Amino acid sequence: MDSLIKTLQKYKILTDKNKSSHWKFFLNNKNIKNISINFGFGSFERETIIRSFFHYILSRLLFGFKIFKSLEAKIYLDIFKKMKRQIDNDSIRHIFLFNLIKKKINPKKICVIGDGKANFILGALKIFPESQIYSVNLAEVLIHDYLIIKKFKILKKNLIKVVKKK
Repeated sequence: MDSLIKTLQKYKILTDKNKSSHWKFFLNNKNIKNISINFGFGSFERETIIRSFFHYILSRLLFGFKIFKSLEAKIYLDIFKKMKRQIDNDSIRHIFLFNLIKKKINPKKICVIGDGKANFILGALKIFPESQIYSVNLAEVLIHDYLIIKKFKILKKNLIKVVKKK
């Protein structure tokens, strides 16, 4: 088993004590290694022709065309296309967020709390490649995000660290 996953599983015991009822329900005895399962955070739907068609129409009706011409949208579309993953409302929200952030600042350090299916991390790595990113979440969710990053070769393993001390 992967050493990062082993380390995070040790921390699961600590996080179990303080989980809300939501997380106790959604993460109870689930196969966290299956990245396409919905655990109450984010979605990871496979892209299909039908989904893409309806999503294209509905998202343009809701959000207009301008945001989809932005650099941030192109980055997300490229990432998700390689993953054969459907762009959804979570990822569109991140496109808007990064579009706004990029106009205001160029952060060197980024802390994301409660990402969900690595949505924020995926964009941050491409939009702010020089930034150091800290991801804070429950151990199971961090494992899940790590598996997405690993499966799609988003980052080299030696660039991912687990903080072991306060």
